[in-house]
Amino acid sequence: MQSAERNYPVHEQELLAVIHALRTWRYYLDGTKFSVHTDHATLRHFPTQPKLTRRQARWMELLQEYDFDFKYKRGVDNIVPDALSRRPDYREPDPVELYNLSVSLSPDVRDQLVQDYNDDPRLGPIYKDCLDGKVANGYSFQNNLLYFTRRGATTLAIPRHSPIRLTLLHDAHDSATAGHFGFQKTYDNLRRFVYWPHIAKDTQQYVATCEKCQRNKDSQDRPAGLLQPLPIPSQRWEVVTMDFIGPLPPTARNFDAITVFVDKLTKQAHFVPSTTSATAVDVAHQFFDNIFKLHGTPTSIISDRDTRFTSRFWQELHRLMDVKLALSTAYHPQTDGQTEVMNKTLKIMLRAFIDNKQSNWDQLLPSLEFAYNNAVNASTGYSPFFLNSGQHPRLPTALLGKPSSSVPTVDTFLTEQATTLALAQDALQRAQDHQKQQANKRRRDHKYKVGDKVLLRATNITIPADSIRPADKLRPQFLGPFTLLEQHSPVTFRVELPPFYKIHDVFHVDTFSTLLAVPGVTRHSSSCPRGSHCN
Repeated sequence: MQSAERNYPVHEQELLAVIHALRTWRYYLDGTKFSVHTDHATLRHFPTQPKLTRRQARWMELLQEYDFDFKYKRGVDNIVPDALSRRPDYREPDPVELYNLSVSLSPDVRDQLVQDYNDDPRLGPIYKDCLDGKVANGYSFQNNLLYFTRRGATTLAIPRHSPIRLTLLHDAHDSATAGHFGFQKTYDNLRRFVYWPHIAKDTQQYVATCEKCQRNKDSQDRPAGLLQPLPIPSQRWEVVTMDFIGPLPPTARNFDAITVFVDKLTKQAHFVPSTTSATAVDVAHQFFDNIFKLHGTPTSIISDRDTRFTSRFWQELHRLMDVKLALSTAYHPQTDGQTEVMNKTLKIMLRAFIDNKQSNWDQLLPSLEFAYNNAVNASTGYSPFFLNSGQHPRLPTALLGKPSSSVPTVDTFLTEQATTLALAQDALQRAQDHQKQQANKRRRDHKYKVGDKVLLRATNITIPADSIRPADKLRPQFLGPFTLLEQHSPVTFRVELPPFYKIHDVFHVDTFSTLLAVPGVTRHSSSCPRGSHCN
């Protein structure tokens, strides 16, 4: 038979044999009355069948050209054609029979299935009927096993709650020859050979809860955690953000990094040349020389989780100054988004003016700092200079203009300053609201709570096992599972990490992936493919 014909229902395959015989022996049968003996009882009713498919209608036209009738003959009595149909040289490989052969090689599997058939409320009666020689609709019986035929495909019937299901799901998904593919490929691989009620639903649940897939495949969900903007300060230089840019090419004065300080309200920035090896003491001096002497003491400092900020000296220094160090959560630079944006702007300016050797960038910092602070900020609508001093700095071109003779009174100046600052705060609030609205379109609210088991995105996390992995591209996408111990903010949690991780234990929810599992179900452990090392 052709491949398409092998997909015909059983009764159509039986009728196809009759059609083939009529076409082959037409010259012998034409004009002669004859009988067709068959062990397929349903063929007797085909000539009187009320509804026909297009294919059956074509066959009916051919059958009406002959004078014959169908006669039913049991298979045990229909010995000669049955023997001819079983000649080895006529047989074609059948994947169902090949699979049945593999099952028959395991007596334990066969015995388990027979027991499960008897215990199954749905298949139990069908199995008993087949044992008694009765024909069940859609089912066939071979080697004490049930087979189910649907849409021309015959597959091994598996009881709904048989433990064999987990073994089959494991082999179709977890084994090295299955490849840990997604639902559709696993389902297609499985339904070629076996069937049980709700097989698609069970396969989908099995694949979704595969821990190896959850560890090694990137999440397709939107990032978790809605944007949580920091409050807008009420005073200038009340909140300071800081960050580092580096390493950069060394300059003649041996600088290879930049420390960036930004006022969160006015957006005024200071760029300080530094080194990547700067200690906590060095950074403290930079803060005193460039921020404290000009703007006083801030109430909080936002920084990333650099070790320079977490050293005892740095913490002690801020304790003496009565400054609360608001540290960013581990590996989540968006908390310090203002300085991150500033860093991108500064890098663009440096590219435009740096020499070919890229060694004069430290000499450019004063000019670039002036240019940045004199430019109107898109969020506030004013330049940082104007919000800090109440006037624009004089440029060389300003000397060509007519000097202003108007001098505002102190009260007028203060009123204008307060009004300008209030307008800037309103503009920042609108910009912040717009940013939140746009960002949350691409994000989703989370439902994590203390006690949940989560996987942690492996990006920026180095563990001892990484030393034996030569390629980062083949690292797992997620680590864990870990337990959430404490909620620090609406979008951050403290995570229970192993002692050897040596990293800050507070993480943003967008680094989490929910660990999916079926309660009370123990999956089969996968053996390692030859030549591999499983973790």
